[in-house]
Amino acid sequence: MLNDDDATNLFKKTLASTPSLIQLQVSSRQLKREALDVLREARSRHPSTHLDLLSLALRAKKTSFEKILKMIDEMVELLAREQTDDDSKKDYCRQEISESKDKVKGLRVDVDDSTKVLEDLKEKSLTLVEDINALTDSIHQLDKQVSEATVTRKEEHQEFVSTLTSNNAAQQLLAAAKMRLNKFYNPSLALAQVPASGSTLAAFLMDSLNAPSSFLQMRVKVREEPSAAPEIYGKYKKQNAGNNIVLQFLGTIIADLDKDTTEMNADERDAQQTYQDLLKKSAQKRTLSAKSITEKEGAKADLEERLHKLKVEQKGFQKEVVDTMEYLKNVHNECDWLLANFDVRKQARADERESLMKAQAVLSGADDDAAQQ
Repeated sequence: MLNDDDATNLFKKTLASTPSLIQLQVSSRQLKREALDVLREARSRHPSTHLDLLSLALRAKKTSFEKILKMIDEMVELLAREQTDDDSKKDYCRQEISESKDKVKGLRVDVDDSTKVLEDLKEKSLTLVEDINALTDSIHQLDKQVSEATVTRKEEHQEFVSTLTSNNAAQQLLAAAKMRLNKFYNPSLALAQVPASGSTLAAFLMDSLNAPSSFLQMRVKVREEPSAAPEIYGKYKKQNAGNNIVLQFLGTIIADLDKDTTEMNADERDAQQTYQDLLKKSAQKRTLSAKSITEKEGAKADLEERLHKLKVEQKGFQKEVVDTMEYLKNVHNECDWLLANFDVRKQARADERESLMKAQAVLSGADDDAAQQ
């Protein structure tokens, strides 16, 4: 009944291989069932698309063992490639994260260093500005002092000239008065006191001394000796002693004026020399200050150029920090899950590979112990 043609055709439709009446080996259905049990157990521990596909293939009646065994070989090979990719990706992720963190750290150090240098350069620039302003103010103050000193010197010189003129006029007037008195009391002495060079007044006095008496009487009223003295006073006499005291007093005044004139001339020379020294020292100081301003302005220009370059460089560091941080964020997004689940995935692939090898061994007719081994 089981070996006739109808039974054979029926068995071909329901069984993977036609069984004989004497069963010498395990049937293909039983092998598939055992293989499905292995896959089911593996799927309960680690769900896998590969195991699902293989299970579907085993349930399909028309799928041959040869095709299933080939699928298993391909899946095992794919699992090996996936693990290799994960290993490479793990190394890549760790390296990129480590290098990116080190780069960010280095860039932040560069930013901090450039910030310190910027602050130092800004402080130096402010110091130069203060120095330039101070030197400029000192030059203005110096120019003001020189201007005031010039005005004062002009006023002092004008006062000196005016006083000297007055002293000379007073000396000439006192000398004329003294000469006039000597003309009356000491005519011979008056002639001896006339200056050789003479002035207008001295020349006039010379002319007066040599002029007729009638002319002298017209110009100077001379006290004449009376013909007879009043009886109550006794006989009249000339009083030369008192006149000598007046002449001596006039001489003292003239000498004082001459001394004052000498001191005035000395003071004028000293004041003029002091003024000339002030002008010379002020000019030297002004030249040095102007030179210092020029040097400091040049140094300030160099500092400003360095500040500009450093600011541009610092902005580049800051932008690179932002870009590196963004890149690091993307790397974390790409790698964090893999790094966190690497061991689990590796173990799952190992278990899946082991399950596939078991299923392959079962389908190849090996016992469970051989498959486990």
